[in-house]
Amino acid sequence: MREHPTDDQWLRSVEQNSWQIELLISGGLLITLYYLPDKINNWLQQAVIETELTTGIVLMFLLLLVLSKALLVGFAANLLLRALWLASLGVHYAYPSGVDYEGLPYDEEIKERLRARDNPTRKVLMLETLSSLSYSMSIFLTWFFLGTMLIVVLMYFLLFEPFLSSDIYESHLFGYGVLLINVIIALGLMDHFVWSRARGGSRWLAAYDRFSQLLSYINLSYFFRYEWRVLNSHIHPLKVAGVSLLYLAIAILLSLTDISWYTLQLEWTPLDHRDYADMRQGYLSIDKEEYEEHYEANEYRRHVTIQSEVIKDRYLDVFVPYDEWYDNSLRYLYEKNGVVKSPSDKEDYDMVENLNGVLDALDHTFGVRIDGVDRDSLRWWQRHHPKTDQLGFMTRVDVDTLDAGAHHLYMIYYQHYDDESIDTFGIQWTPFWTE
Repeated sequence: MREHPTDDQWLRSVEQNSWQIELLISGGLLITLYYLPDKINNWLQQAVIETELTTGIVLMFLLLLVLSKALLVGFAANLLLRALWLASLGVHYAYPSGVDYEGLPYDEEIKERLRARDNPTRKVLMLETLSSLSYSMSIFLTWFFLGTMLIVVLMYFLLFEPFLSSDIYESHLFGYGVLLINVIIALGLMDHFVWSRARGGSRWLAAYDRFSQLLSYINLSYFFRYEWRVLNSHIHPLKVAGVSLLYLAIAILLSLTDISWYTLQLEWTPLDHRDYADMRQGYLSIDKEEYEEHYEANEYRRHVTIQSEVIKDRYLDVFVPYDEWYDNSLRYLYEKNGVVKSPSDKEDYDMVENLNGVLDALDHTFGVRIDGVDRDSLRWWQRHHPKTDQLGFMTRVDVDTLDAGAHHLYMIYYQHYDDESIDTFGIQWTPFWTE
């Protein structure tokens, strides 16, 4: 009769033969996580332009960014520990008898000390344990951050924004408090606090248990609750939570370097001690994102762009990304010009008249100055960017009469109000050179 292994034997066999798959997964995820922050930041920049940012949306992007960094740290630690483990195994395979103390030209007292100190089996087992735990913690943190992000975003969209004043839910202190509470719940610290002090037979304990079970489904901690209890039964829960929070702290510090000043006004450069790195030029500084030639394929445009720093053509091609802010003026100008947004809904629709109304609205929304001189009679068009399909507006400025040398473009947005007043906003200053 065939004997079946016990659960413990089966688990031990799987553990001993799973490190190859573990290395493949860690390596693949490291490559993915290395490029993911740029994608997340690009999506956030797109949201800044196309919609009104709320605390819920910002938290969603920030948690995704922190998640990618936390996992990057976790899997990098796993690969490093696994590499040390394999290196140790390699030496032991080449020399299975271990250290030849008699071949060392040391004093006998030193040799005895080394014999007492050296324990290669314990070292290899320790590296194996740390490697396995670092991998497990990285996977658990994936679900932990995803679940925390999910429940925080749901709370903002379904509870806070519909029912609370914006002065409350837009508060940084309120946001940090909500995030901290959810982190405590996801790490199991709330369960540990309640269950370590409760006594059986009480109704509230049964009610809390059902509530905790429901939360575990929402924040995805259900998938690793048993394994988390295994860790907490062998390691103090505060130590487990401390390691998780250390991952989180490192991830947050690394994330600050990936969040652009333009997007969230956050930037952290601890190794840059130059006193005049920020020359306080404001919009007068030269930004590579203002020139099409410096963009990668399919990279989202968040600045007004021209084709190049050096203009060799007769025309300056100006592309303005469609920001939700511009709707304020377009809404007023559309109504003033009688523009029909949905022509099929109006029988007496005149296509030519409607098109002229749209073009007039665009012409009165944007303005261009070259070297301080207004360029009138420009024709603006709505268009999709040829490389990214991003919606925006474009015009062409004739620069053929400019002298060879340095010049600058000043992009203007005219804010129209219902009382027919107008505010003028300079949205970008871009230098360029002509030959």
